[in-house]
Amino acid sequence: MSLIKNIINDYNKLKNDPENEKHHKFDPEYRENDPIFSILNYFLISAYNPRENREIYDADVRYYIECGLPEKEALFGDSMVSFWKPYSEALKEAGLQPSDGCHRYCKKVEHIEELLCKLEEKDDAYNKVNEKFINFAKLCHTKGNFILLPDRRMQNRGLWSEDRIDKTLFECLNQGRFINYFKKITFKEWIEKEKLNIPCLIENENIYPLDEKCIHSSYYEKAKEKTLDTFIKNTEELIKERNKLLKE
Repeated sequence: MSLIKNIINDYNKLKNDPENEKHHKFDPEYRENDPIFSILNYFLISAYNPRENREIYDADVRYYIECGLPEKEALFGDSMVSFWKPYSEALKEAGLQPSDGCHRYCKKVEHIEELLCKLEEKDDAYNKVNEKFINFAKLCHTKGNFILLPDRRMQNRGLWSEDRIDKTLFECLNQGRFINYFKKITFKEWIEKEKLNIPCLIENENIYPLDEKCIHSSYYEKAKEKTLDTFIKNTEELIKERNKLLKE
């Protein structure tokens, strides 16, 4: 999670700079042995500074800049699979809701700070959920979970694909919502370039759902714990596989 560590360290340096008055005065923290705590602190930076300085604070963009891409190209960066969406769904499935009456935790300051408090209090119910996501948190911001989208308009894909790569690929085929985003590169060229042509995910344009359920299902709204566990396990394996391929 060195990328998250770098982002948190840079935030703490810049927030004390008089020229950066927009920075909210809070102290995000990185803990080497606590990936859930660290990733929640990373999300807190974005919650306080939405869409600000993406080249510094957005891991999806920062990763590609550190790889040497110009900022204009790096802005096409995105996560293959979101951490927050399955994590917030797991909390909901466990019957854990924020104290402000919302039906689920959202990526806003008050909710993230509450989750950090529950973590520090070692709340048993929250710990059970967090334990399931430790490995995913470690893998989430490694190279295997980053992709360059063919069109920046696809960064709104979460509205239809729930930030899942399997549903994203499905929407790129046939009459899917993203078929018109392949103007400069074909779908086949894109998945080969991004090393997404992995048998557990796609084979001969057949998309395999990471939760082993029908790709048409509204997964995050209907997920049961067993299905969610399957999704997390398969996502972790997919990220590991891409990490290997991207080293070759």
